[in-house]
Amino acid sequence: MAFTFGESFDTSQVQILGINRGEDLNTIQEFIETFGITYPVLLDTDGSVWVTYKVQGISPFPLDCIIDQNGIIRYLHSEYDPQVMLDVLDDILSTTPTPPPDDDEGTIPNHINLALYPNPTNSASVVQFNVVIPGEVVLTLYDATGKQVERTVLGPFSEQGNFQYRLDLQNRASGVYIVTVENGTFRESRKLVLIQ
Repeated sequence: MAFTFGESFDTSQVQILGINRGEDLNTIQEFIETFGITYPVLLDTDGSVWVTYKVQGISPFPLDCIIDQNGIIRYLHSEYDPQVMLDVLDDILSTTPTPPPDDDEGTIPNHINLALYPNPTNSASVVQFNVVIPGEVVLTLYDATGKQVERTVLGPFSEQGNFQYRLDLQNRASGVYIVTVENGTFRESRKLVLIQ
């Protein structure tokens, strides 16, 4: 299904890739031939792509993931839902210009705009994010294996805007972590390196 789905897009705008982790070349080739896959299937031999972009724990099913041109995950799900995926892609590819603000207060955020600093760090990192939808913001920290090691509910926030949270890492082992911030249907992830 995914290969038919992908044929409806201009390859200069949307690139479709399969990423395989943990299977041998013969198994992968047999799968490609059985299902008539025409898009490239890449091998994630060291798991680095999996760690960087897998933000929902371990799933026994393939994950469909849409990543925008800024490297931000806009869709991640284990159930194939072409209509939702089309809606997400339409939103990303939309060329409708954002109207200028009516006053000097700036524009209303339309994405989380997640940033971490310092990064790398040796003790703590400031997590900077936009609140797009007033309400709760959930911060989740994953280790290099994709295991959730911390989940914090921030807020509630009564208005949109830019906020910060200090993420304390003093009791964590050195290594690579993934910080994910969710606000309503918006979600962004960033890699964080801890050196103790």
